[in-house]
Amino acid sequence: ITIAASSGAGATALSDRLTRRFRVIESRLTETRTTYTVLTAGAVPEGAPGFTTYVFSDAGRGRYLAVLQALAGSGGARVDQAVAAAIARDVLVDEFSVDPNALPAATFDPDRYQSSGIALLPYSSTDLGLSVRVALLASDRFDREQLAAALSSAIDDTASTREQRVLATAGLAGLGAPVLNELQAFAADPALTIRERLYVGLGLAALGDGATALVIERELLATHGERLGPWIRLRVGESLDDTVEATSLLALLAAGLGDPLANDAEGYIDANPAIDELHNLQQAAFVTRMLERTPSETGRFAYTIDGKRTVVDLDPGDSFSLRLLESQRRSLSLEQLVGKVGLTTSWEAPMRPESVVRDANIVLTRTYTPFPTIPDDEMVEVRLTATFGPQVLAVCHAVSDLVPSGLAPVERFQSWPGYDASPESFLSPYAIEGQRVSFCAGPSTTSRTVKMRYFARIVTAGTYTWEPAVIQSAIAAESINLTTSHEVTIRWLAGCVIAACKS
Repeated sequence: ITIAASSGAGATALSDRLTRRFRVIESRLTETRTTYTVLTAGAVPEGAPGFTTYVFSDAGRGRYLAVLQALAGSGGARVDQAVAAAIARDVLVDEFSVDPNALPAATFDPDRYQSSGIALLPYSSTDLGLSVRVALLASDRFDREQLAAALSSAIDDTASTREQRVLATAGLAGLGAPVLNELQAFAADPALTIRERLYVGLGLAALGDGATALVIERELLATHGERLGPWIRLRVGESLDDTVEATSLLALLAAGLGDPLANDAEGYIDANPAIDELHNLQQAAFVTRMLERTPSETGRFAYTIDGKRTVVDLDPGDSFSLRLLESQRRSLSLEQLVGKVGLTTSWEAPMRPESVVRDANIVLTRTYTPFPTIPDDEMVEVRLTATFGPQVLAVCHAVSDLVPSGLAPVERFQSWPGYDASPESFLSPYAIEGQRVSFCAGPSTTSRTVKMRYFARIVTAGTYTWEPAVIQSAIAAESINLTTSHEVTIRWLAGCVIAACKS
């Protein structure tokens, strides 16, 4: 846009001009892209125009400190809580030199839970599933002979189901019993369920048949595995609890096999605890298996920007972040020096709605009122509704709506009389930046639906594209969905405002 002005004529003529340039963008829509890797020599940093964020974290032994501390402090009456707390306490003292006086006292008594098999609560009835998990994961804390007798009895019982026999055989493998042939026969049975195959894999790994166990792991990942940002999960069953249980067993199997994917599966369990079940024992066993394979040095790396080299030491559990412009990113180089360092990279990239692979487990809808006629003394009320499927991660989902240019979002809508009188409960935006209105929504234990609301005022008449609102997991960028887009026409008529919308 050029604005020119002139005055006078001849030798006294004066003139000037002011030029301003602007760029018309096709869309305001962007999407967050995230990658995770373990830093290696010669790593080439990813990124995009604009800002790119790099988070470096201790990927060695220190990454397990938080889990161990949580387990050590979460003792309870259940056997899986109590034995996991005892294991975590011992590991913190023996492996990390934590002062035992700074930890809860060691009070675990196995006799309260064992009467041949293992009971969930002190002196209650025994449970086969618990007995199997203890045999595989914590048999050194109990009487192994009594435990083996209980599992053998379950196998010999003619009333036992196939699953009970499979699990009991896997439990005997955890006790070192010679049941390799039986487990290999189970592994060859295509009728086995996912849960049965996971337990067979754990039993085979316990007896040293890592090759057959690895085949089971790879087949399950190929048919049911999902990559979600830095995580991996086995998506099975009808509920999130089913998926969490399967993924916890997968993490144990991968840890026993030395598969690098083990941490990705366990990370999913740490961030998405089951609602109706505890996995404390599996987590404690996972950490002990991983520590056996993880060196004890702290992490150290170096980064260079514009020729300036900086060395960073990461103490156990530490992290360090950089947020760089494109010009800085182009000169960035990374060096892995000591230990293991995890690198999470994230950036905003333009989004084309037609190319987005949509997650049908999260659905977002958008409506607005009044419609289609808006009197000039009213506000536009925008409602967004997010519906989460049973397998959706229990984490924040970023909901973003881009208000068309003819409207402006209003931050302090509470000052408008009557708008807070609705009996419905709505989530308000946590941020309004320009045309972008942002919410953080996620499923809870009581509801899989979240209602959101904001208000906008009319600014300029015209016809605009109301771009799709976006919902995206804050952790797993692959989990994303969009509303439909609309064409909105706003026009002034005799003191009132009329808005017509076409889907």
